[in-house]
Amino acid sequence: MWRAAIAAVVCAAGFFLAAPGRQAASPGTAQAQPAAAGPAAPEPPPRPPLPAEAKPLLDADVNAWMAGLDALRADPNARGVLLQALANRPASPRRWRLAYHLMEWGSPQDLPALDELLDGAEGRERGALISGLETLYPRPLVPVDLARVVTDFTFTPQGAPQPYAAQETGRWLIDERGIQDYHQEGLPIPVIERMMTLRGRGFASRAALADAMQRQIQARQWDDFGERLLGAAFSVPARLAQAGLLQMRLTNPESRQLLLRATFQIWYGRFERTPAPIYVLVPPRATVVRQVDVRLIAPQEPGRPRVYLRVREANVPGSIEADKVEVALRRQPG
Repeated sequence: MWRAAIAAVVCAAGFFLAAPGRQAASPGTAQAQPAAAGPAAPEPPPRPPLPAEAKPLLDADVNAWMAGLDALRADPNARGVLLQALANRPASPRRWRLAYHLMEWGSPQDLPALDELLDGAEGRERGALISGLETLYPRPLVPVDLARVVTDFTFTPQGAPQPYAAQETGRWLIDERGIQDYHQEGLPIPVIERMMTLRGRGFASRAALADAMQRQIQARQWDDFGERLLGAAFSVPARLAQAGLLQMRLTNPESRQLLLRATFQIWYGRFERTPAPIYVLVPPRATVVRQVDVRLIAPQEPGRPRVYLRVREANVPGSIEADKVEVALRRQPG
């Protein structure tokens, strides 16, 4: 029965959909402070060897995997075996199993090891590491005051803003928000489904869009709903794109480590690619800086999108709107 349960967990789609949590895409984005000039940094210590007891967990054969797990459950040093195997970072597409099984034997003392492995992890491995972090992180009796945790949140532009999709400026269309408006207004589902075929398609004028809408539905339906359908249409304004760096400084005022989950939202604009949630482990009485490369898209006027940072402590319900930053998009004359 327990083997079936493990297989069910492995096949669950939600388990594998965790996206990268630290958007430190470019070198040096993990820390805000550049390294001080001086002697070259020492070489990192060599990786420990992969324990023989952990090798069956990486086997492509499920029976070998299950047999290795049975043997590990009889080993009093199972936790040490898994930690050493994780530190080895074996070149296997199944190394996510190491972090997954550590949830059975691990402890809060293992959180730094899992946190360190998040850099560069993707797909199943990242999903297992995040699950391990949240599973091993003990729910605090008294949650931290998150208003004291975020001590700085800034946006640093990289280069001047550039025109975005200028060929679409002035064209008429309906977007996903317009489709949602149709649902909220209670328009018939068949009519909405026909409008979805026009979603995102730009037309030279409002009249051209109206003509395309009218050809999608019956004349009686157009007479009944045409005005409301056109009410969700809009002309695409001139837009600018601004690349830059979001930086957050997180300070732990507690005598215990904090596992934080940070997300970003934007008003009066959008991210070209929405940053995935970021998990940050902050040691006691310490400060950690994280940086995220983003590209903001916003109308040229008024050209002032706002980015909001929201932080929550793992295993603690609720979140807090911790801080916000307003970005001024202005092109230089000429």
